Amino acid sequence: MYRYFSDKEFKNCSPSCSINDMDKEFMDRAMGIIEKNVANTEFNISMFVKEMGVGRTILFNKLRKIVGQSPNDYIITVRLKKAISLLENNPELNITEISEMTGFNYVGYFGRVFKERYKMTPSDYKKKKKTKEK
Repeated sequence: MYRYFSDKEFKNCSPSCSINDMDKEFMDRAMGIIEKNVANTEFNISMFVKEMGVGRTILFNKLRKIVGQSPNDYIITVRLKKAISLLENNPELNITEISEMTGFNYVGYFGRVFKERYKMTPSDYKKKKKTKEK
């Protein structure tokens, strides 16, 4: 379960916060849906709500409670984590290919949200990773 949560994603939880079985099941289902649609540029909140089988408000409230993010922010988080994995494990891929494989319509938008989250561009991240391997 910890693969879902890192960085600031548990910001609403106290140090003693624990996830109950229902929340874990909810997050397992949510993560499965997002992973299945990670490359789908058309995947949006309406599709997410429909596939989860819950109301929009319930989805918003549940994700806010568990990970401290809106559904849209959480989808972006999962996409960016997939991008990190691709950058680290597939040096032959260029940034545009990674952007497309992670569901971002525009490479410029991908670069902007990546930089906001990781404080460097995807290209800089790739270079840094390559330098560490030497």
